[in-house]
Amino acid sequence: MKPALLENWKSKYPNVELINMYGITETTVHVTYKQMKQTEIEGHISNVGQPLPTLHTYILGSDHKLRPVGVPGELYVAGNGLARVT
Repeated sequence: MKPALLENWKSKYPNVELINMYGITETTVHVTYKQMKQTEIEGHISNVGQPLPTLHTYILGSDHKLRPVGVPGELYVAGNGLARVT
């Protein structure tokens, strides 16, 4: 996502909250959310935000161990909002 593309829309509708939603198929629709504020738009900041209340997210390495904050890895999702494999 390129937050700068939201500038015109945010200028026209300054009282509307912009929410960035991210999701993968296994969770049906969305996993995380983040309100996009002027700081994100002007600073070109794009991230997936916080997990929805029924989910937990973890960034793991190829060794399936937790990665430190800011270190790239794979997004793993857990919780009641996750689809069940039968």
